[in-house]
Amino acid sequence: MAENKLMTEDKESALSAEEEKAEALPAPPADPDGTKGGKCLRLLSRWEEWLSQLFLFCFTGVFLELALHLIVFGWGGRRMVYPLLFGVIAGVLFSFISSYLPRLPSRILTGLLIGAQIVYAEVQLVYHAAFGNMMTVSQVAMGGGVFANFGSQIMYCVGKNIGYVLLLLVPGAVTAAVFILRRGRFKRPGWRQALVSFAGGALCAFAAFILMWVGRGAPTSAYDIFVSPNSPTDISYANVGMYATTAQELRFIVFGVDENAMLKSGALPGSVTKFESYTSKKYNMIDGLDLEAVAAASDNEELAQLDRYVAGLAPTSKNDHTGALRGYNVITVCAESFSPLLISEEMTPTLYKMANNGFVFTNFYGTFQSVTTNGEYTFCTGLLPDMSRSKAQASFDLAGKNYLPFTLAHVLSGEGYVCLGYHNYLGDFYNRVVTHKNIGYDFRAIGYGLDVELQWPGSDLEMMEKSVDDYLTGDKPFHAYYMTFSGHYQYNWDNPMCAKHRSEVEHLPYSDTVKAYISCNLEVEYAMEYLMRRLDETGKLNNTVIVLTCDHYPYGLNEDEYSELAGRPIDTVFERYRNSFICYAPGIGDPVVCDEYCSTEDIVPTLLDLLGLEYDSRLFAGVDVLSDAPHVAILSDGSFITDGFRYNAATGEAEPINGAGAPSAEKVAAYRSYVENKFNFSAQVLNLDYYAHLFGMESSEGTDGLVFYDVSNVFTQVRVFYLYNRGLVDGVGEHEFGGLLPASLGEYVDVLYRYSGRPAAGDASALMPAPFTEDGAFGEGDKYRDAVNWAFDAGYLCADDPLMKPSESIDHLVASLLLYRFAADHGVDVDLSADERYGEYLPYRDGLTDEQFAAVLFFELGSLNDLKDLTAEEFMTNLDMQMTRFKMVTHVFFLIIQHLETTG
Repeated sequence: MAENKLMTEDKESALSAEEEKAEALPAPPADPDGTKGGKCLRLLSRWEEWLSQLFLFCFTGVFLELALHLIVFGWGGRRMVYPLLFGVIAGVLFSFISSYLPRLPSRILTGLLIGAQIVYAEVQLVYHAAFGNMMTVSQVAMGGGVFANFGSQIMYCVGKNIGYVLLLLVPGAVTAAVFILRRGRFKRPGWRQALVSFAGGALCAFAAFILMWVGRGAPTSAYDIFVSPNSPTDISYANVGMYATTAQELRFIVFGVDENAMLKSGALPGSVTKFESYTSKKYNMIDGLDLEAVAAASDNEELAQLDRYVAGLAPTSKNDHTGALRGYNVITVCAESFSPLLISEEMTPTLYKMANNGFVFTNFYGTFQSVTTNGEYTFCTGLLPDMSRSKAQASFDLAGKNYLPFTLAHVLSGEGYVCLGYHNYLGDFYNRVVTHKNIGYDFRAIGYGLDVELQWPGSDLEMMEKSVDDYLTGDKPFHAYYMTFSGHYQYNWDNPMCAKHRSEVEHLPYSDTVKAYISCNLEVEYAMEYLMRRLDETGKLNNTVIVLTCDHYPYGLNEDEYSELAGRPIDTVFERYRNSFICYAPGIGDPVVCDEYCSTEDIVPTLLDLLGLEYDSRLFAGVDVLSDAPHVAILSDGSFITDGFRYNAATGEAEPINGAGAPSAEKVAAYRSYVENKFNFSAQVLNLDYYAHLFGMESSEGTDGLVFYDVSNVFTQVRVFYLYNRGLVDGVGEHEFGGLLPASLGEYVDVLYRYSGRPAAGDASALMPAPFTEDGAFGEGDKYRDAVNWAFDAGYLCADDPLMKPSESIDHLVASLLLYRFAADHGVDVDLSADERYGEYLPYRDGLTDEQFAAVLFFELGSLNDLKDLTAEEFMTNLDMQMTRFKMVTHVFFLIIQHLETTG
């Protein structure tokens, strides 16, 4: 049978070769032997092959768009035509690309392109299940880091959505079936087929454009959503689908955005825009700030336009509560994944007391659904992050060197306050050691002066216990900022913070997921209890205001689980965002209740007014909630709620609330412009370093606080910055890390040498093998000579190792030996032979010494390797894989934080 199969394959191969040769020859003038008939058959076969390719691509595009839309958003009504139409366009485009290639490459490319589309749709499905929103193109590069840091969470979401995951594989199964059925009739499509594909794609694109063009100008029209750089990714997916959104986001990232004329004129009904005699006595503004004059003097039209926009705004008026907290100490807490549904008099008495005393804001909404850094940025600056589709960097990162004079820390430090910031994880995560210093804090986290246990997630109570004496023991007024961590997803009993308080929630009538969520958040309760007790003991409680809010809602709870926590069905469009702006000030007496609608960006200006501090209210996206200004709760996708109606940006619908009548179209349009201006103003303040321009500071011209511009992945950032900020690694240029460049043996050794404090070493040249001494390649002037000499002297490198020159790229085997010996020398238990996975690697140890095998096991099973998806065979048979600088940093980072720091 095997012999017959080989003969058949040889015969098919020979026939294929003859067909190729025949196609290359000119056709004879006559057809005495049926040549024309054979040519027609081949041409017909090409059309059949083209049709099968076209069918597969278009079926894949339409199926993925339809399935993903129904799973995530439900039926989209008339606008479903756009995702489906763009699915067809994508299919025709891919068919056009594959039609140009020879036979076999064409079919291979067809399989690869269809597979890539399926994988991309699966990523979007699982990402939405895990984080509650769709993944932007700029976040795709984070894929590896997301898996490394949230792997269990992602696999949990895959398991819970396995039916949907399998459903999206249908196009792959159909493709395989077509390939098998047409195996013997495979012909190469030609230029005619490619031309038809191009024409069909152009026709479909034209039809889509005409359909969208006809409806342009309407609220959230498909056309406006498609062309606008500010369309939130979720809304774009809901209205025009995956392919159109991805294409536009790629375009904006590659070609950028013209940010001129993005701010719209016009004001809310009844608001005042013309004023002549406002002063700081009655309004929150800076006297003498002549914005028209600043605009006239500027040679930058974008900045001048922004000056004129701000000049046309009315400042907020001071009110009966202005200065009510003058001279108070200030503690602000950004609580990870917090929800007011946690608060009860029985389970969380401290939070209950805080939420119902002081200033009580009953209609507060956290602006964000996920992404902690956006919630932090808005909470700390009173500005909204740049949510435009051209951005590949977090706004807090981009603002890292901007002049930000109106943060609480900067304003209060000018009043003589001690300003400290804390986070109970690595200070390099989200680049906080740069960003939080820039907004005025003496920032302390793991690795930067905060001595707490390194866990994922860490203890909020421990952070509070290790920090309060920093400011309570002094005589100066203080402002302390906390970014908590205990409430971080995933909510199960493997989470150390959930497990810590499991016994306290076992009796609750909820599912395990909801119990685990409540359990880990008891850390916030106990942290606040400890803080209040210490404030009371030092006599500072009645002269301190404690503000607590969320970074985002708990996206780790699905709709059913969140409704379970609430005890009723929750509206996920709006009510999931309802949250807490706790402003606990026991010294003011009876609580002050405010029912105005507000959101995260309003906190800073509200506090500045309550503290009686000078600021200009026109220079924030938020407004003082206690003032008589218009009040709107703004959500990250552009939806909003105000007294009388709430607006859904995904559908363009405005729904009356609180017994009000339906709002007029003019009123809805005015509020839409008002909210859009908030986002656009904030983006321009960020990208143009507007405050530096306004106050005559040296402008950074929009440069960011990142040391390296080529390290945008937040998970890679924490590793690179952790080592860079400690002087353990350098970049390859002023703002370039060069993470994809090969890592040489010399620089890999040099990182460990620096970590050891650059100790002096004896002359180890006699221990060095030929690669280090031949051709003068490792002379006295070599930059890594001291490090390599130290490594040989200490026994971390040996002459019988499979070594290369110091300038050559290091591989996994030599890296494993280096880290293994170094770790053992620093007291780490490197023997992992008892690990339950040990047996999986035994069959592949041939050719390795006992030490080498132990080293690679420590490297792999000790979690130093970032290639988590490799099988034992794949890892062991690829030990000669060369290192990049990113991999080098990852390995040393994991060695330090997982082993060396824990052993002291």
